[in-house]
Amino acid sequence: MPVGILAGHGYNEESAQLAAGDMLFFYTDGCVETENESDQMFGAERLEALLLTMDHGAAETALARVEAEIHAFRGSRDPFDDATMMVVRVG
Repeated sequence: MPVGILAGHGYNEESAQLAAGDMLFFYTDGCVETENESDQMFGAERLEALLLTMDHGAAETALARVEAEIHAFRGSRDPFDDATMMVVRVG
């Protein structure tokens, strides 16, 4: 569940072991809800698949690639929402 969308709903605490080179990718709904000319959404599954194909390069490279893929997917359609992304690379 997105943070802050519904008041009164709790969250489960979980932990994960991160290693040097691992990447955390944070994004807003405007990234995955981007639509193309056929009214198809980019979607979380497409974003996850894209992220899994990336090497362990710089965080800036990951951001640029995701932004380029979203832009290409959207085509000539104007964005209807803001899209914010942040990458944290464990060093």
